[in-house]
Formats: sequence, structure tokens, C-alpha cells
Amino acid sequence: MGWLVAEALDQGLDQREILGRVKSHAEVRKLVRLVLKHERVRSAAVNVVFVDDAKMTDLNGTYLKHWYATDVLSFTLGERAKGPLEGEVYVNLDQAARQVQPILQR
Repeated sequence: MGWLVAEALDQGLDQREILGRVKSHAEVRKLVRLVLKHERVRSAAVNVVFVDDAKMTDLNGTYLKHWYATDVLSFTLGERAKGPLEGEVYVNLDQAARQVQPILQR
């Protein structure tokens, strides 16, 4: 969620508003579209997968050899030059909950 929040902030949205909006599939879709628009990506197929610390540690270790949890991992799938951007974004909800605490306490 870190990059989603950061990119959405670049668009002038309030942090509390962003974090409160990530409650439904439709809201996640809106945030992804916002980021893609900001990056000037016209055509994309992006999967957003929500995981916990254990799954994120496994993914981070398997693909990047970093055996610890992180907030977000993203993977490009396919060749960008040959069509729409295809990718997956893994969001660690445990880490997001930790990271949001200082924001919510403001």
C-alpha cells in the first residue's frame, strides 16, 4: 500500500481519505487507476493481492532473497513493448496496519 498511498498523495488526496477508501474492490481499482494515470499508462492489467507478514516474507525471500516482510512487492509480467502493462502488486496488510498508525495519530 505504500506506493499506492504515495502516488495518491501526489494527486492531492488526504492520507486518511486514502486509507479509509481501501476497503473494497472498487476502491482498490480506483487507486490503481489513479496510479496508472499518474504514470501515463494507458492500457494495463494489474492484479492487487493482499497478504500477511508470513506470505510477504515468503515472496520477498523467494524472489528477492530478502527474508523479511516488506510493505509492497510488484512484479511486471510479460513484455511491456508488445502490449499493455501486465503486473501484480502484493500488499502486506500487516505492515500497512503498522505504517498507518503514525498517520492516524496525527
